Amino acid sequence: MQKAQNHIPVEEAIKRLKAEVIAQDWRLSPKRADSLEEAFQCLRQHFKTRKAIQAMLIMAGSVLEHIRRRNGKPPETIDFLKEAMAHIVSLYEDLDDEPGREKSVFDTLFRRFQDLKQRLKNPGQAGNKPCAPFPALEPEEQPQAKLSPAASPRRQEPDDESVQVELLITELQKALEKAGEAGSAIKIMLAEALNTEPAREPAPPRSLKAEAEAAAAENSKITRATSLSPPPAEPCPATDLRELVINGTRLALPTECVALSQELKPLIMRRCLSQNQLPLKYLSGFMRKLAPRLNSRLSELKERKLKKLALPLIIPRGLELSARPDKEASTFMIISHENWHGVLACSEVSPADCLMTRFAKQRNGDIAGIGYIDDERQVLVLDVLQILKREGFLLLAD
Repeated sequence: MQKAQNHIPVEEAIKRLKAEVIAQDWRLSPKRADSLEEAFQCLRQHFKTRKAIQAMLIMAGSVLEHIRRRNGKPPETIDFLKEAMAHIVSLYEDLDDEPGREKSVFDTLFRRFQDLKQRLKNPGQAGNKPCAPFPALEPEEQPQAKLSPAASPRRQEPDDESVQVELLITELQKALEKAGEAGSAIKIMLAEALNTEPAREPAPPRSLKAEAEAAAAENSKITRATSLSPPPAEPCPATDLRELVINGTRLALPTECVALSQELKPLIMRRCLSQNQLPLKYLSGFMRKLAPRLNSRLSELKERKLKKLALPLIIPRGLELSARPDKEASTFMIISHENWHGVLACSEVSPADCLMTRFAKQRNGDIAGIGYIDDERQVLVLDVLQILKREGFLLLAD
């Protein structure tokens, strides 16, 4: 029995997007729309740490909902949907960590979204691009949203194209609200693309007690900021650590959480990084069974079941830590804690363990603090349980 966060694998979601991008049939059937919606949900979970792609997925999802309400007919919106899906597929398959590329693609797509709104408002006029205007949308039988007088001063008829524009904007706003924290970050990105200041909700009135607590907290922050001395290190039980390097940062984790470390061929490594997961079949081979080499509860599974499993690639979070896989990675490290399992892609793994005798608690995302090695070296220690419970794979053996 296993628990998965997404209903479909990421590869299947990308495959569905590719199929729709190259599809010649421009009418989106309800079945194909449902398939795309499921793919978008899977990818939103997969790209939850990459806000630009999250924004593109939310825009694509709102446009998809608009198309479904129009019975899959509007060619303008389908054209935008195909372009958005093509960008998402391209960013998924691209391993080059080029700074600002995702933001640049988002800005391009958002300008395309603005152009789409103008085409819907004025179907008879040419857009900003030097191409023929798209055909006008067919009139809708019943409007799905009620516009305020400020939004549209003219009389709103069922065939009014401005109704369709406001529907599209309303659907995008609802999608952003459902996205929670990611939606708030995306709203700021949209405002930056429009060169406007995002509207911020006024803070609720606070009592005198709340004001005093806020002032005390702010004073505490200032005190901590002015103190440049590191937190004191306290003696701790002697703990074996395994050191590793991810995106140029040296980290460490308890050796008891390391199930297996193994180098892979560059071609297989690139394939796994693009898929953000490690199929365990790559670690097994003829006369080289995987189960006996695993130092975790995965070793309790039969070899044929292990070969069918794929563990998710986990990227540690924290200030000054990259949110993308290490493109120089050559080794996969399987980490486990009881029934939770995952994989780290490392460019370097220490062949021997080191002994931590002192520890200074200093929380920074997935970094629990600073470990002091017996030879007075310092290393950042990862909180393995936190990482696995957020992005790991929960496997309950039969």
